[in-house]
Amino acid sequence: MRVEMKESSDVVQNYLEALGDQDWGRVEQTLAKTVLRIGPYGDVVEGQKEYRDFLADVVGKLRDYVLHVERTATIDRTTWVRLSETVSDGSGRRLRTEEALLFDVDAEDRISRVEVYLRKSEVLEAGPGGA
Repeated sequence: MRVEMKESSDVVQNYLEALGDQDWGRVEQTLAKTVLRIGPYGDVVEGQKEYRDFLADVVGKLRDYVLHVERTATIDRTTWVRLSETVSDGSGRRLRTEEALLFDVDAEDRISRVEVYLRKSEVLEAGPGGA
């Protein structure tokens, strides 16, 4: 059996760039119409527009959002991504969450499944009087 492994799939790369830019139209273009997202708490979002709207609502509310991709690996039509998301919490602190994500890509080169796993969250900085 021959397994082709590469650093990242183009559609997942496009999704991550669009997410970081909060470009919800571009995010939607990377998703299959029947995309399934399973979150770290067992939460489920189904459908292209529903997932786009979910991301726009959640990420759109975050202050000073920064997405940093640390590592990707692709085997066949599955891509694993290790990333961090950093936000301001409004009290001068920066919160960093490390996550691992699994993406399945369908035959039409659209993301058909996303699974999100939390690794850890930490406070990076505290402002005056902060924790």
